[in-house]
Amino acid sequence: MPAPSGSRIHELLVACHQRRATERVLDLRTGEVVLREGRHDGVPLLEDTHQAALADAIRLLRELEWPNTLPSLPGHVARLFVRALETGVEVEWVRAAIRTRKLPAPPQAPESWPWAMRVRTLGGFEVSTERGRTHDGRKAASKPLELLRLLAAHGNQAIRVDLIAESLWPGDGREGRQKAFDITVARLRRLLHCDAAVIVYDHRARLNGEIVWADVQALGDHLARSEAAAAGSADAAAAFDAALLLYRGACLADSAQLWARAAALALRERLAAALLRELRNGDAGTTQRREWILRATAADPLLGVLLIT
Repeated sequence: MPAPSGSRIHELLVACHQRRATERVLDLRTGEVVLREGRHDGVPLLEDTHQAALADAIRLLRELEWPNTLPSLPGHVARLFVRALETGVEVEWVRAAIRTRKLPAPPQAPESWPWAMRVRTLGGFEVSTERGRTHDGRKAASKPLELLRLLAAHGNQAIRVDLIAESLWPGDGREGRQKAFDITVARLRRLLHCDAAVIVYDHRARLNGEIVWADVQALGDHLARSEAAAAGSADAAAAFDAALLLYRGACLADSAQLWARAAALALRERLAAALLRELRNGDAGTTQRREWILRATAADPLLGVLLIT
């Protein structure tokens, strides 16, 4: 039998390394389940140990230049990459790998995910895309951007098209409003250079949470984690603190539209309720509680009114 050529030996070595990388990634999948469910099978599984395994696996993938590992499990790889971004592991390579694979963002992906578009409505309106185009509140009078503001104020929540049309074109008839909505959606997609950013389906419209990051949605996700955690726990406090970091001011505070005021009030009331819950039940010290109150009221003075009442 002839000896394998140099290129064949190289192929075998690469295949061996790829198999080893795959095994490590699959081991991480099991580890994530164990950590999430709190099962240790009699052996302590430390978070630090799992973090070291994550860093080792991502480093090996980078060295192999192998972003397409586990092609049949894109959801698992996306969650693995989220974990790497959240903990600062090989961030630039991970972001490049996500772009290469065109991975959709999983639920609650962080802002550091390479989103096609980011929209802020808290403390000011701002839109940025991967093309570098930026729109701010000074240009928000146009109907396409007004539609974007309305959708972003609800995060990724789907809103009935008829309610959107009534809010933006109150003086038109039903058919006129529907036509205006259809035209405005098309104009907004052209403006953003991304047809997939806005989803219209089953008489409802929403931002595409797989490619669009909205600060309202991120804040809501943090508050949901805080509300789901045990009252007074460290997890609840950490999730609330993350939400408060995003709350740079009232949602679309520059808008006098009734729908914008309603969205701002709903977020303000939910944030106030979460803060009061932490103040009543949390283990945070006096300094931390005072800091939360000062940050909240500085961002939105009307939030202080709700805390008092």
